[in-house]
Amino acid sequence: MDRYIEKIKEEYPFFAALSLLYGIIFTVSLYENISGITFPICIGITIIFIKIFLKKLGLKLKKDSWIYITGMLLLGISTACTTSYFFIFFNWVGTAILLTVFMLHQFYDDTSWNFGGYLKRIILLGIGMIESTPALYVGGVRYLTRDHTGEDKAKKKNMLIAVLVGIVIAALLLLIIFPVLLSSDAIFAGIFGNVLKHIKIGMVPGYIVLFIAGVHLCYTFFYTASKKNFAETDKEKKKKGNAVIAITFTGIISAIYVLYCIIQIFYLFIGVQKGLPANTTYAEYARGGFWQLLFVSALNFIIVILCLYIFKENKILNIILTIVCSCTFIMIISAAYRMLLYIGVYHLTFLRILVLWSLLVLGLIMCGVVISIYKRNFPMFRYTMVIAFGLYIFLSFSQPDWMISKYNIAHIQAENKKLKFNDIAELTDMWSEDAAPVLADLKSEDLDSEDIDNVKDVLAEYFRGVKKDQSDLNLRNWNLGRYKAKKAVENFQKGTGIF
Repeated sequence: MDRYIEKIKEEYPFFAALSLLYGIIFTVSLYENISGITFPICIGITIIFIKIFLKKLGLKLKKDSWIYITGMLLLGISTACTTSYFFIFFNWVGTAILLTVFMLHQFYDDTSWNFGGYLKRIILLGIGMIESTPALYVGGVRYLTRDHTGEDKAKKKNMLIAVLVGIVIAALLLLIIFPVLLSSDAIFAGIFGNVLKHIKIGMVPGYIVLFIAGVHLCYTFFYTASKKNFAETDKEKKKKGNAVIAITFTGIISAIYVLYCIIQIFYLFIGVQKGLPANTTYAEYARGGFWQLLFVSALNFIIVILCLYIFKENKILNIILTIVCSCTFIMIISAAYRMLLYIGVYHLTFLRILVLWSLLVLGLIMCGVVISIYKRNFPMFRYTMVIAFGLYIFLSFSQPDWMISKYNIAHIQAENKKLKFNDIAELTDMWSEDAAPVLADLKSEDLDSEDIDNVKDVLAEYFRGVKKDQSDLNLRNWNLGRYKAKKAVENFQKGTGIF
């Protein structure tokens, strides 16, 4: 622990300069630009800085760190490919989580950590960063005022004063020289004029705040991780819970679950074609019970995990927990089947895709839970990370709004129906502009003739908004989703001549 912190203190100029450089890159990349092409570039540079930082401390990247690096880079690329603020937000959150676990993995032997061990250390690292807030500034003062020989101290002091005086003189002279140079050469003026026109006085405070935040986050994050003040391994706590308690309550619950699942198998999966319950509409039946099943499935996951961590290992308990997991699988399938029935009638929405994705994630995680019942040292946290992040990255790249528009339009056309005002209104009122290319390809013959004027008005209003949002697209904030939306506006203009 001490050797890493002492190294940072001794090499303060190096680590402070590294943080200052990162602050500049952080600011240039992300100021008022949370989803541009510079975001994945910033992530890539962050990884390079981590490698430099670790090398300076005498550490190497662990062989299996590539999985965290790949996840962060994919999240960054996904962010630059969508206009959905839902995915942009969770991509940022996911990147922060992966970065935190990545650094913990680098400094510690985390092979024996369970769910609780990881969560505890992630929280402690966050708290440690707050506690380390003064480290950057205290380190600077300590370095500048530390004891030197009289001659070295005088030289260092004089050099610092000389540099500061030189910076002040240069700034004053540039106030005179720069305007003269701008007026002396048209090419020079054109280059810097294009740069300066994007810099407004009102933006300066924002740049300063973001720069300070970037420098601070870089230094305190590395500093806190280097403390290595978390226990390398968790003390093995002997499970004191009486297994009979767990066997009793899980046995009662599992008996009810088995009865419920038998009903699901014989009625929902096999007998649904025989007719619906009396006074129940198709929509009510398909949607009814979905959220309850999702809740119970998630609750079962928590129950089984707690039983594994609290109660003594017991063969009978293992069998009952396996039954609970098996019933949970049937509940997940039942919930998914109900949702698919509902989608078959009322089409796709983002929320419906999200809940189907959640059920898939929960189902795969429950597979890991079953393995944990019989293999208590199974790396459940890392397994969950791989499943959740892997499927989330897939979802974020799938552009659900684009997929929803494609599916719903094709579904309506397959029924030999024309698109009505309500259909188009739903598609133009989604979470992003990723659907713009699909809507731009619509033709007059796809629309209901009775609603065609209203539909065209809605589309025209939608594409006016898209055009306005993409008006400031440039090299720094370039985003594939925004670029496609901009092209969709151009295609729509050519096709309808509304603008």
